[in-house]
Amino acid sequence: MAVIPCCVARHPCRVHRPETENRTPPRVCTLHALHDKPVFLHPTAGTLRTAAIHIILLVFALSAAKLHGQLDSPDLQCVWVDEDGNVVINWVPPSDPDSAFDTYHLWSSSDGGTTWNETILNNYAATSFVDTGADPSASGICYYMTTEDIDGLMSVASETLCTMFLTVTPSVTPQGYAELSWTSPFLFTAEPSGATYDMLMEFPAGTWNVVGSFGFGPFDYAHEISVCDEFLNFQVALNLPSGCNLLSNIAGDVLTDATAPAIPEVTSVSVDLSTNDVIVSWQPSQSPDTQAYIVYACNGAVVSVIDTVWGYTNTQFVDLLATPLTAPESYLVAAFDTCYSGTPPSPNTSPTGDICNTSILLSSAAYILCEDEVNISWTPYLGWVQGVTSYEVWHSTDNLNFQLAATLPGDQLDYTHTAFGQNTLNYYYVVAQGLSPAQNANSNLVSVATPYPDSPAAIYLASASVTQEDEVTVTTFLAPTVNMCNYHVERRDDAEDDWDEVIVYSYSGTPAFQAIDLYNLNTSAQTYEYRVVVENMCGDFVDTTNIGRTMRLQGIANTSRLVNTLSWTYYGEWENNAAGYRIHRSMDQGLSWTLLNETTGNVNFYEDDVSDMLFTPGDFCYRVEAVEGANTFGVPSSALSNAACVAQVPKVWIPNAFIPGGFNNTWRPTISFADPASYLLVVYDRTGNGIFESTDPAESWDGTYKGEMVQDGSYAYYLAVRDGEGRLYEHTGFVLKLDGD
Repeated sequence: MAVIPCCVARHPCRVHRPETENRTPPRVCTLHALHDKPVFLHPTAGTLRTAAIHIILLVFALSAAKLHGQLDSPDLQCVWVDEDGNVVINWVPPSDPDSAFDTYHLWSSSDGGTTWNETILNNYAATSFVDTGADPSASGICYYMTTEDIDGLMSVASETLCTMFLTVTPSVTPQGYAELSWTSPFLFTAEPSGATYDMLMEFPAGTWNVVGSFGFGPFDYAHEISVCDEFLNFQVALNLPSGCNLLSNIAGDVLTDATAPAIPEVTSVSVDLSTNDVIVSWQPSQSPDTQAYIVYACNGAVVSVIDTVWGYTNTQFVDLLATPLTAPESYLVAAFDTCYSGTPPSPNTSPTGDICNTSILLSSAAYILCEDEVNISWTPYLGWVQGVTSYEVWHSTDNLNFQLAATLPGDQLDYTHTAFGQNTLNYYYVVAQGLSPAQNANSNLVSVATPYPDSPAAIYLASASVTQEDEVTVTTFLAPTVNMCNYHVERRDDAEDDWDEVIVYSYSGTPAFQAIDLYNLNTSAQTYEYRVVVENMCGDFVDTTNIGRTMRLQGIANTSRLVNTLSWTYYGEWENNAAGYRIHRSMDQGLSWTLLNETTGNVNFYEDDVSDMLFTPGDFCYRVEAVEGANTFGVPSSALSNAACVAQVPKVWIPNAFIPGGFNNTWRPTISFADPASYLLVVYDRTGNGIFESTDPAESWDGTYKGEMVQDGSYAYYLAVRDGEGRLYEHTGFVLKLDGD
């Protein structure tokens, strides 16, 4: 006997009204007054029944419900189609603490809920059922379940779940797609949140792969076909948050690829730094059925095919005919697959991108002598949709070890480099960076010489020589250079720490120069240090010579020993010091010089014995010459000290008597180390009258005055002489004139 169950509040009231069916499905109603417990009425019960019958049945139902708790319907979990085309229904049994279970009633409908068929299941522990009589490939099959207890009470209906009915048809416009369409598994209720679809495709035969995934909502999907003339099966899986997967029927058709591959994304057009060839690189097409790539060259508005690169993963082309050193090179890339379509049939070929990818041309770098700057500029990289984010400038002085010199904004096309190697060949290239890590392209390589003005390869202060009184001549040797240089001669005396500039000379190709210092010198009182500082034509001080220190000579006349004692400071600073010293002497106030003697380099003292030169004026001048040993330039130098003059004190011998006609018949003084030009001798009589006068040291007085012999007696005299330095020496006294008879 069939009964009509009432539904509980969680299942909205609905009445299934099949037109024809073997069995009339239950009618559902709700009795809130009975706490949502179902009441079963015979299908023939109607408004003609008396109220008493209704009350009796109602009391009977209430009494039966009180005997044991009314059973719930099974919790319907999954409805899916297995690989054999059968429908599998999964559920969770209801709780039955009183063992009141009698049967499950499985209701199915293949016409969208208009007509329902019933299947009775007697096993309480059963959790699934395979409906082998259903045909889910023809339409969607919907299911719900109820539970009947041993008292004949029927539970409310479970949720209704349907198989998803999938159809697959080839697309018409555009061609090359499989159009998938399916029905919803939820006939009366909304789908649960969090449900997701997986699109499954069988290819090759026996292998299923997920070809698309998305959230619940649409009931159609277009899948691009990437095989040629194959029968392809598809299935839709709906993944519920409960963990159940609802599978549709398997549907398929003969499908073929009629769409072109996705446009390859060109990632870079770079210049090979070693060969100057252009390397075009791109990402693999997003269409895995790509068979080859077509590379186009852009020449203004003209685009021409230059080569084909075969293989889906071969994503690089080297243009051996490109000339990226003279102009930027531009390229486009398209892809084609293995399938043929159209009339006549031809491979499906993608279009190219809209913008030609264009290499960077780095122009020759410009260097301005003495500016310490290299200026480079380049053309922009073109082709990336989002443009260049930055440019990197790379620099090397050996064309091997490149260092990042600067990272610049993507709109900057020039750079001034200051940290380069002078007197070197500098190498530069520029790298464009895009938003994607794969988007990087380098320019051609350029080199620029950065000569630095040559200074002399060697420079040497050869001597600092006192050539005149308070005059120093500085001689400098240098290796000639083609570039003009300024040579700053600097001086420092004993009392100062700082160097003073004396004079500046400009020379380029000369091997030596001399500078004469006449400014505020006192070479007899102190020594002076000299050096030469080299300034190149860029105004940089690039070298400094050794120091040359003058010699100071001093002399003392020892009148008791009749020697002149000399001492001098050592000369400094030659490469190998002084090899020796030469002592020169002059007897004519320095007009002519005679080499007197030589000493070794560690001796700075000498004594000149002048005892055999009594009859000279006694004026002696000396100078010392320091003599260098070997040096780098192979030209030993010498340096003179100041001239030091000393004078011996005149020696005077005056007889005190003479006898005309006798042994000493005349009278005159004898002098030495005196200047004869300054000689004056006067003899006076007793009254003070001068009776004899001579300026000739060799002239004697014969005792006469105006031709007449003077009387015997004592006569006064006055003698005046000067030494070699002009100092006056006076002598007075008396001479006795005696008669020789």
